[in-house]
Amino acid sequence: MEWLFDWVRDPRHYNAETFMPDMRLTDDEVADVAAYLSGLTGSVGTAAGATYQAADVDGVLLDYLKAIVPSEEAEATVAAMSATERQLDLGRRAIGRYGCYSCHEISGFEDTQAIG
Repeated sequence: MEWLFDWVRDPRHYNAETFMPDMRLTDDEVADVAAYLSGLTGSVGTAAGATYQAADVDGVLLDYLKAIVPSEEAEATVAAMSATERQLDLGRRAIGRYGCYSCHEISGFEDTQAIG
């Protein structure tokens, strides 16, 4: 998991010729993306290696939702989700925001228009 965190944080560290851009993410954001991606490996997946509090996931997810719906609706939406649903939704939103699917084959983003 550490290599994945390092790759997402600084792709050119591993390959100076990579097309993957520096996303300028905070370490917490990098940990979220790495945890989400590591969960996609294999049919069973792997446990997330990053540590965070559920309140952190809720807070960031609420920020995403409050940008598109009223606060009360955003809070009700998050409250109705399980912890796993919250983490997966946050991962999907982060991948969508940064356009990772433009260069990577990510389940659930097959029909999404590439950025650029």
